[in-house]
Amino acid sequence: MTHPRPNNGVPNPSNTHAAATSARAAQASAEDARAFWRRLLHRWLVQYNPMYLLSAALVLGGMSLLSRGFVAAGSTGGQVGVAAIAELYAFALIGGAAILTRIGLRRPGVMLALLAALYQCDLTLHTETSAYLGRIGVVASAAWVLLFWAKLRALAWAVHLRLSRSAQTLPLIAAVGLGVAPHVMARGDAETSSVLVTVWLFALACIALWTSRKVESTAALDAWSETVLRRAVRGTWVAWTVLLLFHVAFWRDEAALRLPLLLPALLLLSTRFMRREAAVFAAISVALGAAALASPASLSLCAGMASVVLVLHAFRHVNKFREDASTRVDSGPYRTPDTDAPQAPRYHVVFTLAPLGTRVRMLSAAVFGMYLALWTISWSGGAWPAHVLALDLVLTAVVALMVYKARARSILVPLTTTYLHFAVQIGVVSAPATALQWGATCVGVGFALLIASVLASVRLQRVSDSSP
Repeated sequence: MTHPRPNNGVPNPSNTHAAATSARAAQASAEDARAFWRRLLHRWLVQYNPMYLLSAALVLGGMSLLSRGFVAAGSTGGQVGVAAIAELYAFALIGGAAILTRIGLRRPGVMLALLAALYQCDLTLHTETSAYLGRIGVVASAAWVLLFWAKLRALAWAVHLRLSRSAQTLPLIAAVGLGVAPHVMARGDAETSSVLVTVWLFALACIALWTSRKVESTAALDAWSETVLRRAVRGTWVAWTVLLLFHVAFWRDEAALRLPLLLPALLLLSTRFMRREAAVFAAISVALGAAALASPASLSLCAGMASVVLVLHAFRHVNKFREDASTRVDSGPYRTPDTDAPQAPRYHVVFTLAPLGTRVRMLSAAVFGMYLALWTISWSGGAWPAHVLALDLVLTAVVALMVYKARARSILVPLTTTYLHFAVQIGVVSAPATALQWGATCVGVGFALLIASVLASVRLQRVSDSSP
């Protein structure tokens, strides 16, 4: 039997090595734990600091409580003071975004910029309150609009953005409407206010849909930063739209606004996404018919809006191009990009003049849409209004000019219909009443359609034969 040899106090090399290895492993584990917590704190207190959102929520809640207190006390100056606090905090957000962006903390800078964008939308309803403060309210609303413009420019500077003309014009027109509309509604009747609000909303929608509204960075960005910029800009537009509609909903309850053209207007605006002329004309016809049946007094305004849409289709024709995505966008710290997954295609839209034939047809329809708007401006249902000879002569002159300059012969058809209705209205031509008269009318119209169809077929065949 073999007994272990005593080491006589001399350390065993193998035991010493194991102990050192264990100590190094423990130290490495401790360092990994400290590194983990440092990364976690850096992510949640630097990159994704929730205190920014909490700060904005506390300030908003505090201003709401202050406003209620001032209302209960009947303090006019206090209401203006609450609005001043909101503007001061918005500028503080912009200043914070500028500092963070310039020291390299772009992500928290973007977070503060998005909060500043939300505070652009008058979260305290200051513009609505100003309508009841007399002259002080008028001055306060004007100051709010000017500060809105200053904050928009400052925000773009803070995060190194360049705004196109349309990207600046659209929010400015929205701000002017938010500042002016409450005063108009407080001093005018509901009908006039409804018309003005409808026109304002329709103008905003047209600008938004038929302009590019480009927002570009003046600093060099990598692929992921470009993606973040696109998402932030898109989110800002969506948030502004939702908050704008919140203001309109508030007006509707407070001022008893009537918006009968909401659905026809949405139908007119939807033509922005229609590529076929037939679909555009069908949608516009349905919108006009719906307005005439549901709210005859609104037909004039609907016809004017339809004319605007037709002009936009003529001069702001949409061309959509697909971009070739040659590089993959890094998905950032949260995700690992799948290199085998196909990349979603990206598109960009360019606005150009419509083709000549389309442009002529759209402008011809716009002329008659404006004629209908002027002719029915005082119509509220029942028999069609009497023709205005001066208006008909102006229409005839415009049609003659378009036929001479653009060879728009198709515009003669609605002009003929207009004069036929005029002749029936003044009694020169009597509308069919008996079965014999209706029969003769149907026969005449049938022959006219046959001749027109044959002539159109012959003309189209000649064009087809002459084309290469």
